[in-house]
Amino acid sequence: MLKKLGVILLVICLSGVWDVIDNGNTGHAFAAEETDSARTAADFNYVISDFEQGTDDWVFSLGDTPAVQGSFSVIESVYSAQGNYSGQLSADFRQRPTGSPYVLIKKDMAGLDMTQMAFWIKTSDLKSIRIRTTDSTGQTFQQRMTLQDTSDWQQVVVNEMGSSSVEHWNGANDGVWHKPTNNIAILFDRFDIKNGALTAVALVDRITAEVSLPADLPNVISDFEQENDEWIFSFGDTPAVRSSYQAIQSAESYQGSYAGRILADFSQSPTGSPYASIKKEVDELDIERMAFWIKTSDLKSVRIRTTDSTGQTFQQRITLQNTSNWQQVVINEMGSPSFEHWNGANDGEWHKPAAAITILFDRFDVKNSALTATVLIDQLTAQIGDWLPELKIQQTTLGNIFLDSEPSTFIVKSSSATINWAAYDILRRASRSGKREYERWERFPGRRCLGTRFIKSWRR
Repeated sequence: MLKKLGVILLVICLSGVWDVIDNGNTGHAFAAEETDSARTAADFNYVISDFEQGTDDWVFSLGDTPAVQGSFSVIESVYSAQGNYSGQLSADFRQRPTGSPYVLIKKDMAGLDMTQMAFWIKTSDLKSIRIRTTDSTGQTFQQRMTLQDTSDWQQVVVNEMGSSSVEHWNGANDGVWHKPTNNIAILFDRFDIKNGALTAVALVDRITAEVSLPADLPNVISDFEQENDEWIFSFGDTPAVRSSYQAIQSAESYQGSYAGRILADFSQSPTGSPYASIKKEVDELDIERMAFWIKTSDLKSVRIRTTDSTGQTFQQRITLQNTSNWQQVVINEMGSPSFEHWNGANDGEWHKPAAAITILFDRFDVKNSALTATVLIDQLTAQIGDWLPELKIQQTTLGNIFLDSEPSTFIVKSSSATINWAAYDILRRASRSGKREYERWERFPGRRCLGTRFIKSWRR
């Protein structure tokens, strides 16, 4: 059977804004569901830290004087509020330091929209504890919470992140909480210790927050329903890693019938930079935020690499919720000077549009120092910005070759709204022409004609 070849010649006049993509401060992981039975007392819906996988990136500080002695560590204890581990914060003020002496643990929340927080504390030494919350402007609020006179576990609930009635300084310094949250800290000084004593120990556990759980973003980048969705699998720079990637049909998929599965085995103790990753080239999409769903009982964290238009790659490490249910990872910033970055401009600034995104993990992201892990990935979505190239034409069919029964279609990305087009046959005779105006996300339909593909200049 003779098959006709579709030939498309585009002549485009540009003015305005047009695009044809189909609608379909960093990151956090949000559990898909958290039942009341899985929480204790007033625990909130987002687990900031349970200390079951180490320090959970809490940073210890001694205030502004070296005369304070203190420490922070994660200890295994039968007295933990939940699980097997708790954080232990200790202080010794016997050198009677001047200035502002305290012991503190601080955690970067990188833009999490917290409205309340809570944690469990066990101490026989303290009568009060202090909470510092820093908002998006760098304004810090400090609240002093009176503790019950008990050596048992008790829960501290912070009902507001900041207000004019709370001590505050730096940033906007207006007494108004400007969401989202930059960081939180738990601390005490010598005046929080009972009976004028100068030493104290406190156990801290199960730190949670009330956050607004995000929805999927409006544009679907990958749902794994179309085979592998063009993800490129890699296992780092060493062949000693045994790993694989496959789009599998599974009843456990977050949405639809398929999910991406990554298997990794680091048991051969590879050197170098061993990891398992999947990478997707996104062809100059102006991605402002992205999100995906992950299901694993093996990982405590996952890493995200984003590559900008200059070839500069940024890497973020996202701490996962300690659950085997589906949870959502949200990336609020594609790049920042605070992220690890290399190649390209290498200036720490994100240069849109995006060129590629990568999801990966290495052996240090696996729980309990284990050397094997299984991960399911699904429903990767993005928020797309307004950036568009002056003109870019994409094929929907390799070589723009179409069967006689098929419409000739292609995709145009352009910062212009007016499209003037013309189609020519192999003898360069105009067969069709026209002019249309388009809104964003609309696809431009081509017209079928005979001949081979070529480009002809045209000016209105």
